[in-house]
Amino acid sequence: MNKSLTIGLLVSTILGGSSAYAQATDVSVNIVGPVSARPGGVADFTIIVTNNGPNNATNVTLTKPAVSNLSINSVSCQAGSGTGASATCPGASTPAALASGIVIPSLPEGSCVRFTVSAAAGSSGSYTNVASISYPQDNNPGNNSSSVTTHIFALPCATTTYKIDVAGSVAANTIGVDGGTVNLLYTLSSGVAIPGIGNSFTVPVTYSDFLNQYGTDNRWQAVIQGSSASLGRTGVMLVPRTDGTGSLYNGLPANNTSSEGLVTPNGTDNVFTTKIADGNLNPLGKFTVNIGNFPGPPSGASLLAQQYINWTTGNLSFDGTSNSSGWWCKPLANPLVQSTPGVSSILPVDMQPGQNYTSRYAAFGDAGATNSGVSRGVVIGDNDNFVTYGYNDAPVISSVTPATQTVATNAAQGTITATASKWNTNSTPTYQWYRNTTNANTGGTFIPGANASSYTPPASATTGTTYYYVVVSGAGTCSTTSGTVRVIVSNTPLAVQLLSFKAQKAGKTSLLEWQTASEQNNRGFDIEKSTDGKNWESIDFVNSLSASGNSNVKLSYSFTDPAPFLQGKNFYRLKQTDYDQQVDYSNVSMVHFDEASRVLIYPNPAKEVLYISDLSGNETIRVFDLNGRKVAEQEATGTSLDLSLSALSEGVYTLTISNEHSGSSFSKKFIKTK
Repeated sequence: MNKSLTIGLLVSTILGGSSAYAQATDVSVNIVGPVSARPGGVADFTIIVTNNGPNNATNVTLTKPAVSNLSINSVSCQAGSGTGASATCPGASTPAALASGIVIPSLPEGSCVRFTVSAAAGSSGSYTNVASISYPQDNNPGNNSSSVTTHIFALPCATTTYKIDVAGSVAANTIGVDGGTVNLLYTLSSGVAIPGIGNSFTVPVTYSDFLNQYGTDNRWQAVIQGSSASLGRTGVMLVPRTDGTGSLYNGLPANNTSSEGLVTPNGTDNVFTTKIADGNLNPLGKFTVNIGNFPGPPSGASLLAQQYINWTTGNLSFDGTSNSSGWWCKPLANPLVQSTPGVSSILPVDMQPGQNYTSRYAAFGDAGATNSGVSRGVVIGDNDNFVTYGYNDAPVISSVTPATQTVATNAAQGTITATASKWNTNSTPTYQWYRNTTNANTGGTFIPGANASSYTPPASATTGTTYYYVVVSGAGTCSTTSGTVRVIVSNTPLAVQLLSFKAQKAGKTSLLEWQTASEQNNRGFDIEKSTDGKNWESIDFVNSLSASGNSNVKLSYSFTDPAPFLQGKNFYRLKQTDYDQQVDYSNVSMVHFDEASRVLIYPNPAKEVLYISDLSGNETIRVFDLNGRKVAEQEATGTSLDLSLSALSEGVYTLTISNEHSGSSFSKKFIKTK
């Protein structure tokens, strides 16, 4: 049998009397990286450059520009085998070379070069890694760039994970013999269901027909739950037909119609990889897999982590002296070779959702070769595939009432009630009350059984003041501690019996409301405000509604703060003052504004100027390009700002509005036109 293998198509073009030679081929790039990273934490990623054929390529240039918020420590390279030869790594794989353009000397048809990049994230914000390749004879420039955006933030206090349901996915899908789509089912694995996503969702994975370069009709046979004992994995598997109409063994080229000698180690992957690389076997063709994206997080949540793993199992028949037949398929982006003898599985690799991946396949044997009944194939949904969302589910406590109550010794005490809300409406808040001898909401005594939104303190035979507070918990480790309320056991009434005090949003103002049951010698109330709950200032004074400062009926008060801090938390309390200058403080009530997300930005697309309004006057405006480089920065000194775009090139940019005082940040993309 003729074992020679013709590779490539030589195209001759006559230019001005001289000949220029080129090999047209499809070179592509994929980048696989994290969707989030911790401040200063690990942010490693990989870049895979692949030659999808039909010809060899040389001197392919890969560029991954440096970006802010990311430090690259090292770059390593691994070259895979192709048709007739193996790829070659660059002579020097360094961060500087990667940023300026690193040249891959040789990339045979069907091979890949995989760069593993060790990196560390910055302290905050986000960055986008963009990898691009350049090859003059590339016949498909549409896959010459790939990007992944990573957001940097501390680990949220609540997380929810969804994992693939392999059995459910198999039951809900049927095979398309010439290609189709499998909707992978993901179900809630841990945490509380995310609003808008629910307990389950599907991710589409589209697979193409077998594209046999010899014109033979190869077909898919089934969608099953496949497994690999050697890998210890299961998954949703696409099984190719290996007997009858559409079999991989039909119409084999002459180079693939006889037995093959043993190799060391003699496993399916190593046999096919070695035989194709040395020209003893021809690859039959290719197919592509497009991986859908996981659902985007709703407002208030973030995509924390995701994993998509691919692996395959083939088949090899051998009698101890030769390999009589077999079939095999493998992603071009996988340079790893299974080295365990007798194992049919290909080593798994990570892939990035939202991207396309090409695999090649091959078979050899005589005309009677089949693998009927053997359930092996391409796993498009590994049992370890998952996605995790993170969010802050710390409840917002709007009020704890009454703020103060005074009772006589041995008298029944009134019920204290906390009113709270939280982000994740699918989880139920939990409550735990504490008592304290000092006016502090830490270090108190746990009250057994006091785990509802309301608590009634027991009667007391002795006089004195006891303070109470409640810890309200959401999902995960998220919790919020209320301010204190007090119960005074005394036979002498207080100057003011405060029934309630609460603050709430009223448009872009804060509305404060409180009620008193009785007042004695009350001059009025200082309205005190803080942005951190520690440092207070008086913003106004409200006189007692009783002209004499004395009242035995319920009095209702209100006050509007016309200028709350619109990008963060506003804490309020009352400082009650007697005519004899004795003072007392109410509980603390908090109002949270997030007006950054309501900032108006127009027009979009913009040509010369981007207008920004509804600012608070102390924001920093920054503009970043698609490579994460900061290209403009301006401080806001009023409620509006005109941002000049004259120095920017045409393209897509990210505008960030941040407030250093509150720590809030808001981002929005806009388009700069000519």
